[in-house]
Amino acid sequence: MKKKQFLILLFILSFVMPVAFASITYYLGTFSMSGTIATSDVYFTAGDDTGTISGTIGTNASSFTATALPLVAGVNVIVTEAVNITNGGSSHSVTLALSTENFGSECTQIKVILVEDDGTTEHDAVIIDTNGDNTTSSTTQTIPAGEEWIVKLEIELDADATAVARSITLTLSYT
Repeated sequence: MKKKQFLILLFILSFVMPVAFASITYYLGTFSMSGTIATSDVYFTAGDDTGTISGTIGTNASSFTATALPLVAGVNVIVTEAVNITNGGSSHSVTLALSTENFGSECTQIKVILVEDDGTTEHDAVIIDTNGDNTTSSTTQTIPAGEEWIVKLEIELDADATAVARSITLTLSYT
């Protein structure tokens, strides 16, 4: 009896399987999905000094890391155009966060300044002066529609700072 049941099952499957495969093939062949990949309205773009400080713009242009900062003991180093922030959309509130390596007690100050597109109006965005501890600090600034602002860095080390490579990371978000 079992052999007869097995043959009946095979017979039924021989009719059902081609129909099932034909249906699957039809739906896979006619299935379509569409969408538009949107880009962020606000993003980092390379500045005049980005290459000089080994700056890297991260995925989706929402982060920037500089690994070759020109640090000099006892000198206030100014990087005039580390990176730019471009606002290709409407007016947005932009939050800029700074994360640094541990500078120990050798760091007097790290200041991130946003320079408006007129080149003269400056806004202190982030200031770290907590003896260089590994810190993340952030601030929010409104950037008008269609403008590109410059990110300027000022880094001041103590006179007795030792020569060690340091890095900083800026992260961008907006609403």
